[in-house]
Amino acid sequence: MRVAVFGGAFDPPHIGHLITISNLLNSGVVDRVLLAPSGKLRYDKSATASFEARLDMARLLIGNDLPEEWRSRVSLEVLDADDRGYTIELLDKLKKRSASDHFYVVIGSDNVEQLAGWKDSARLIAENKFIVLRRSSTDLKKQGQHLVYLEGEEIFTCDVSSTTVRSLISKNKCVAGLVPFHVNAYINLHALYMS
Repeated sequence: MRVAVFGGAFDPPHIGHLITISNLLNSGVVDRVLLAPSGKLRYDKSATASFEARLDMARLLIGNDLPEEWRSRVSLEVLDADDRGYTIELLDKLKKRSASDHFYVVIGSDNVEQLAGWKDSARLIAENKFIVLRRSSTDLKKQGQHLVYLEGEEIFTCDVSSTTVRSLISKNKCVAGLVPFHVNAYINLHALYMS
């Protein structure tokens, strides 16, 4: 099984995450997508919503906002709440549990040049493949056998970010179309991101 490991804070999940999942499933490069919301101790940034709320929203994204026929191909990796978000540690855990699967790490094109700064980067790059999706503000620079670029007329980009969504919500502005319906309902019910 070829599995795309799609990590991030998902704070909150938004339409860009759904587009990424669609791109991955439609690409033919992978068979499944594994969402991995980072723990509360992520080394490079902190989340606004609690770990539990972000897991709930990721579950809603998979269980309600994906078409039913695609839901069986997307799953959630529930990390420990104290997980620090190191990709190499997550991959080691996944490989130990599912030795026959092949894992691809999903990154944006803006992260390609940052890989050298990731924990245990030499081993991470030597042992793994990365699926690269274009961020509209960056070019796809094809380099390295460890990189698989998704591009073409059936691959879509989206400039929505969780940071922008949180900012809009905090200003009591509309996020319709930016945040999936069930995730938005959860945000409203729990008054997340409101100032």
